[in-house]
Amino acid sequence: MIKRILSLIMLAATVLVWPCVANRNQQAELPPDIYVTRLSERILQLKARGPLGTNIIVIATQKGLVVIDTYTAPFIFEQVTEIAKKEFGRDDFAYVINSHDHVDHAGGNGFFKDIIMVGHEELFKELCARHTGCRQWQTSYRGRIRGWINGREEKLAGLDKESAEAKELVADVKFLKKVDKDFANGFLILPDNPKEIISFKDSYVLELGDITIECYDCQAGHSPGDVLIYIPQEKFLFTGDAAQSYIQSQVNMKQWLVQLEHFSQTKMPLTMILDGHGAKPFAKEELKRLHDYFKETWESVEKEHKQGLSLEQIKIKCALDNIPSVKSLLDTPFADTPENFTGIHEHNIELIVNRLNQR
Repeated sequence: MIKRILSLIMLAATVLVWPCVANRNQQAELPPDIYVTRLSERILQLKARGPLGTNIIVIATQKGLVVIDTYTAPFIFEQVTEIAKKEFGRDDFAYVINSHDHVDHAGGNGFFKDIIMVGHEELFKELCARHTGCRQWQTSYRGRIRGWINGREEKLAGLDKESAEAKELVADVKFLKKVDKDFANGFLILPDNPKEIISFKDSYVLELGDITIECYDCQAGHSPGDVLIYIPQEKFLFTGDAAQSYIQSQVNMKQWLVQLEHFSQTKMPLTMILDGHGAKPFAKEELKRLHDYFKETWESVEKEHKQGLSLEQIKIKCALDNIPSVKSLLDTPFADTPENFTGIHEHNIELIVNRLNQR
């Protein structure tokens, strides 16, 4: 009788424990929140998962760790800190550089204490304004996060839970709920008590012992405070969101082309370029192709605009088939197929025409 009772107790314990074990195994099988790539001995690429997929760059220098871009919310830097300890054996964060002010690149700034912040003067104008109205913009942005969560949960309902796609979506939802929690609680967009804020207009150079980090104003390639970040010792360039095939409404096209030409066509040592969301670095030649596409498109549209053609006529005259540089742009990180790129190209034409009309 006693043996039977013991057997029933053990069976009940197994039934209770098994779901916990199964759940742990399922969680262990999920893709990670952050994909870690060692770009060099001193540079880490940490790519966050989910719809934003922002790149966080961590650089090991003699004067402390440097972080370029801070994702959307501070919580992620608990994981980033552990990754830095594992990869570099240290977590002495000393500098934060934001490539621009958009939330997915500057949202985690408030995690840091006693840090030196570096960025364009336009970046800090926007961040200070956002800092003042913190709860208002965070409440608004939270609706966007909830939409991503709901959309993924609806899609999951029709999938095999063991499929790779389902696991990606489950991982996305799990990760986005952490983002949502930060937004629900509220957080600072700037550190509460930074050690120093270094604001510049044209360029700034950080001398960090074994490494030099050069920051260059990108003249509104994507937002008013865009900067390109170059490390000559690593022949590495981080473009943030300035290197895209989709022209932003704020872009100063003439100055943007100057910057793209400077980095893609000069003899500047450059073997590794990474943008704000790309899965992997690309080559200098691919940046040159982007420059050539924009230059040819701008000049072609400007030529037809001077002839007095309407927007629709210009779209026909300057269609993809009539822009030779597009062929070299395909199969790069900027444009995969003509079909997928058609809409982007038409948007670019519209924006250029709008700019020409404003002259």
